Amino acid sequence: MLFALAAGLCAFPDCRARCIVDSTDYDEAKVIGKIAHIVAHGDEGPRADRSVSLDQRDCYDNWLLLCPTHHDTVDVQPNTYSVIILREWKSSHEGWVRSTLSAAMPVISFVELRQVTNALVASASANAIDLKLIPPAEKMEKNKLTSAVRAHLTLGVAKSKEVAKFVDHFARIDTTFPDRLRAGFQAKYNEYRASITTLSY
Repeated sequence: MLFALAAGLCAFPDCRARCIVDSTDYDEAKVIGKIAHIVAHGDEGPRADRSVSLDQRDCYDNWLLLCPTHHDTVDVQPNTYSVIILREWKSSHEGWVRSTLSAAMPVISFVELRQVTNALVASASANAIDLKLIPPAEKMEKNKLTSAVRAHLTLGVAKSKEVAKFVDHFARIDTTFPDRLRAGFQAKYNEYRASITTLSY
């Protein structure tokens, strides 16, 4: 959640460095961002506060995503970078991410969604309708997705309400539409999965 809501960027004001390094010919992509504790995790750490419970110290609300340089900076200067300041950064940075995404997200019309769903429904096979629903978090864990992919998936949920309204609208006209749409997605998924398996050999 922290990486997703911070868009994988350092929350230090005016930094916004990517907290992931791209893969090379010799190494995999890696996360280099660090989770900074706003109130120290331990009783003796930077910005320690023994009145805050251990559970409250080790949770999303008490975390701030920073690049390695700024993570170390805030920890070696805890009087300069106080709890209040870090909480302000977290709120400001995540607010900036939300507003930037809202501005960048294209407005999807019913016509555009209809074209996509028509193509998916047309590709659906009869035996693709029987699907097992797996909770998103469990599915991401099972597929060993990277934090970057998890962030993209989380951001994609931003349009879920519009899609739900669209599906509901057409389900009133055609009660089989949701199942046929789901089958279409499953067919496309199987198609892509087969192509990836083929490429890997």
